[in-house]
Amino acid sequence: MLRVRLLVFLLFEPEELTTIVKYLVYQMELTRCLMLKLPGQLSPSS
Repeated sequence: MLRVRLLVFLLFEPEELTTIVKYLVYQMELTRCLMLKLPGQLSPSS
């Protein structure tokens, strides 16, 4: 059922899907950057 819905979504909402994928990639990149920067910011400098 979910697979059919996803297929319909892929067929009829390509722009929406592209937006969602871009958003997810953006979130992952943001999280990765935060994880990389976090150790340096954990030390009390403020």
